[in-house]
Amino acid sequence: MTVCTSYIHILGMGSSAPSTGIVDAYTHYAPLALAKYLQEDCNDGMPLVFAKLFERIPLLTDVSARLAFMDTHKIDVHVLVPLPWLEVVPACHTNKERALEACKRANNEMAAVVQSHSTRFLGVALLPTGHLKGPGKEDEEEGASHEKDGMDILMEAYKHAVETCSLDGVALFVGPLSSPLDHPGFEALWKRCEEDGVPVWLHPNRPQFYPDYEAYRGKGGSLHQIWNTLGWVYDTSVAMVHMVMAGVFQRYPNLKVVTHHHGGMIPFFTDRFITQSQNFDDTEGLALLDDMKKFYCDTATFGLAPLNIRQALEFFESGRVLFGTDTPMDMAEPGSFTSTSKGGVLQCGAAQDVMDKIWGQNFWVMMEKRLELKKAHNMEVKGNVDTIDHTREKARVSDSSTS
Repeated sequence: MTVCTSYIHILGMGSSAPSTGIVDAYTHYAPLALAKYLQEDCNDGMPLVFAKLFERIPLLTDVSARLAFMDTHKIDVHVLVPLPWLEVVPACHTNKERALEACKRANNEMAAVVQSHSTRFLGVALLPTGHLKGPGKEDEEEGASHEKDGMDILMEAYKHAVETCSLDGVALFVGPLSSPLDHPGFEALWKRCEEDGVPVWLHPNRPQFYPDYEAYRGKGGSLHQIWNTLGWVYDTSVAMVHMVMAGVFQRYPNLKVVTHHHGGMIPFFTDRFITQSQNFDDTEGLALLDDMKKFYCDTATFGLAPLNIRQALEFFESGRVLFGTDTPMDMAEPGSFTSTSKGGVLQCGAAQDVMDKIWGQNFWVMMEKRLELKKAHNMEVKGNVDTIDHTREKARVSDSSTS
């Protein structure tokens, strides 16, 4: 029995599972319960930043349409990473009660979706991080209390997601306005994720209003889609460097962290980073950079780019490249991300056994500890299906978004 079949069996597919199934390890799902709460309870009924965008993408919320898409494109499993991130509504992101409630609602729905199609979906949880700020952001006495609140909320949401909802991963969103991942408030999360075998999915979230130049501040934000096309791969890379240089993988060597967009800039620019650190006599901790290879990455290249995938294969440790597409965010040409990601893997020059690992085997090996612990403790995904009435909620969110 192959690794892939073995761990699909733990999920309940049993012997009917294909010996080499395809797992898309990085797709998105937008819980309607989250959108409703953010819009109606936290945003005074005003449309969310991404409301009109999400309306263009039925697969974000329509499970039946997603399953049909998966069958058409011969994808066996989708890993569902939640959207949107809480930073889109500051009144929620910075309010501990609202942030916690938003995450619980999102994760309840995510678990219900996974529960209803447990052989096709794995769910990733949303977590609140708005109360973990960088060093020096608060005065000491007030900051210590604030930081503790932030850690408590983060771990309460984690326990609800992983223990109550039995989701299989957590998402952390990174960017210039988000909490830096070298903040000590994340320490408890890293520890629990390693112990529980729960991977962390990193996703960039630089907003469009963040300017390309200081001179443009207040004048419409980023231009030419730079915030997304370049800003997001940069922000992912910055987060990776901060984690590594803070010694996170030294303390938690079995922590699993999945990066988006083929690992950002890291596979291409680590040698430049080392060279410039030496040129500027900033070599303290430079040996830690080898830990960059411990990250996992997907194959979401946003176009046919086999050389990018080849570079990722050469840079990251063996078994760290996962097939992942960013579906369904290819709204201009639905299905193109899946097709080009497949093409990139097929044309990257990898041997057949390496491609088989990318298609799914690497993912199941990454999930081994989590799935075995779930099986040992008889844990089942437990979502609150009563919170979901997709037809009703979709209509309500859509109506208020267009008003």
